[in-house]
Amino acid sequence: MLDRLLLAFLALAQTILAFAVVMSTGPHRGRTIVSFTETRGLHVIDVPVLVLWVLGMVACGVLARRRGGVR
Repeated sequence: MLDRLLLAFLALAQTILAFAVVMSTGPHRGRTIVSFTETRGLHVIDVPVLVLWVLGMVACGVLARRRGGVR
């Protein structure tokens, strides 16, 4: 049970941090790769954040399956 709770916390924390970086604004974001609106788009800094988020979610899924599944 504790393993499932820790995995859920890890997935939630990683999602919140990724969301905070992707939704941030400022000159540190780099150039826009894809523009969705005048003020929103996919920036250079978003790509590694999204890749690491996907890898983290895959890792959580693998760990959940190894532990007998998250129910």
